[in-house]
Amino acid sequence: MGVLLGGLITGVIGAAFGYAVFPGNSNIIGILGLYGALIGMMIVNQLMAVVDSGIATIFVCLVTDPAALMRNDPALYERFRERYSALPLFV
Repeated sequence: MGVLLGGLITGVIGAAFGYAVFPGNSNIIGILGLYGALIGMMIVNQLMAVVDSGIATIFVCLVTDPAALMRNDPALYERFRERYSALPLFV
């Protein structure tokens, strides 16, 4: 959803730029809006890959050594324990 929203916002900005520079040519306005949307989607997708990697890292570290998370961040450990208490990890 974030990638689509980022593409929508940058597409509107690209179309607005096209309208400001070429007010009578609707083809160029549409093309600039489409290019803006595609570029915005690619940029947001790259940024979200960093967030996705961080989330995956937290889960891998939790599975590998849950006691380390309990020592370093007890509040986060409790949130994980409450949410995923059915897993054999939290016995």
